[in-house]
Amino acid sequence: LGIPADPPFRSVIERSDLRQAQRELVVAISHELRTPLASIRAAAEALRDGVAQEPLRYLESLVDDAHRLHRVAGDLFELARLQTSTVELRWARLADVLDSAMAAALPEALSAGVRLHGLGLDDATDRVRVDTGVLTRALTNLLVHAVRHAGAGVPVTVSAVVSETEIEDDRSEERRVGKE
Repeated sequence: LGIPADPPFRSVIERSDLRQAQRELVVAISHELRTPLASIRAAAEALRDGVAQEPLRYLESLVDDAHRLHRVAGDLFELARLQTSTVELRWARLADVLDSAMAAALPEALSAGVRLHGLGLDDATDRVRVDTGVLTRALTNLLVHAVRHAGAGVPVTVSAVVSETEIEDDRSEERRVGKE
């Protein structure tokens, strides 16, 4: 948009994008924390005040919300760990990285009644230079979040192709069958 792509300007733009991403992350985390905390507070107060018609249902809600907070805390810890980790680039087959991420997300998918589906992953034999640990964790987190938001019975489809300089993901199938 009229801004030169010279290195000094690119650096300013990248820092601005990073600050915007950090602000968006804080807003998202705040929302993810507020919702279960409000539910926990309401259930605990109802139980304390003796107005809960079905105490067992309130206790189950407390446990569910505690699990949700635990997942959010785990995601935050993982994000902090990713930001402080040193990057170790290695050559790896894209299919192997995707298979590892799908295997790591499988327990969450099974418990949610969601089927993970790899589309054409056997053909993803290209070798990519990546930090396999970081990429596997990032893809696993992406898959786990897709599973959590898909709903029981909705398949989560994973597909990827390697272009000359970047990995492209094809989300058309996900958009067709997934929830917004």
